[in-house]
Amino acid sequence: SSGINAEYGIQMLFYKIPLVYGSGVLHNRYKNIRRAMKDMILGTFFQPEFLNTYIPQKLREAVSEADLEMKINAFLTSDTGQRMIDEKLDKMANSPDGRLAETMGVNVGKFKPVVKPVIVSFLSDLAPNLVNYILESKTSSLNLHKLRDELNRYMSERMLEVTPKMIKEIMYAVVLQYLGWLVVWG
Repeated sequence: SSGINAEYGIQMLFYKIPLVYGSGVLHNRYKNIRRAMKDMILGTFFQPEFLNTYIPQKLREAVSEADLEMKINAFLTSDTGQRMIDEKLDKMANSPDGRLAETMGVNVGKFKPVVKPVIVSFLSDLAPNLVNYILESKTSSLNLHKLRDELNRYMSERMLEVTPKMIKEIMYAVVLQYLGWLVVWG
């Protein structure tokens, strides 16, 4: 008998029964339910304390896996990278500082073979150090509160698309899968 009562109570959540107060609550209160779902997801999975440790850790891992040093080195030693370095060195040679160096007997053009490897090495070493500097800086441009606010806005927009039917299906799946024993035992 109590199993039947439990089944009847669960069905009242999902279906509006004429003249039965409180039945069809999922359909009637779906806006409140979807807001509560969003708040629960945000509060559970996107806590600021968690984001403050998780995001920097994952960024470091991504940078490490991306092997930025190798990619920067490959780009700088490519034809395009070499052309960019040559252009900068030529620009420097034609600048007032470059002309001043030439008056002292220093030919910037002859420095290219010596300077290029230094530039490549410096920029290759810069990538991981720059990432660490950004992540560890007290004034980091990594604004996790802004990220959480963006997630909140995104979820709010997406929740507007959640219909009463979708809420009913979500709740039914949860109740059926995890609370079926309630019906049996009452």
